[in-house]
Amino acid sequence: MDTTVHNPDQYMFDFRHVITNGRKQIGLLIGAGAPVSINVGDKDSYIPLIPNIQGLTAKVKAKLAGDELAAYKLLEAEFSHSNIELILSRIRGLAEVIGSTKVHGLDSQGYANLSKNICSAIKNIVGVDLPKGENPFSDIISWINGITRKFPVEIFTTNYDLLFEEAMERTKTPYFDGFVGAKSAFFDPSSISNND
Repeated sequence: MDTTVHNPDQYMFDFRHVITNGRKQIGLLIGAGAPVSINVGDKDSYIPLIPNIQGLTAKVKAKLAGDELAAYKLLEAEFSHSNIELILSRIRGLAEVIGSTKVHGLDSQGYANLSKNICSAIKNIVGVDLPKGENPFSDIISWINGITRKFPVEIFTTNYDLLFEEAMERTKTPYFDGFVGAKSAFFDPSSISNND
């Protein structure tokens, strides 16, 4: 009978070898919760740089008022586990299909305005700068810059924020995010698929 033994030390050794080898292709997948790891509060109160989805939902909701807040609350009640992304999808769907009919007090134009206001609130909440000094984002960029590599490190993120871009710009690390142009940048999918 073959038995295998899980040795965490060996796995960590192997992992360190792979990530420190400049000849390996490396891709990092950074989830949307990464900015939560940066505390902008004090030692007694943890305040994330950008809140998680529940915190983002609460902050956006707090910025709404009047008929928009009333409609938002009614839409929120339709979900067993609601968050800003689910509600925003429903709002956009209603804006596209209801026309002049009112649902929860808003017509199509009302929902289009609500969508715009929610997106503006999200932009303000996630449009923060990295704190000065060391942080997890600058640490990753320092690690990337620390080794001469045959292939660039690829970073995939589901975040709304631009914290990695800011960390790279602080250290003058060149990066390519699929956009071309300076004044009116546009996304060029062929440049990514060609992998040049």
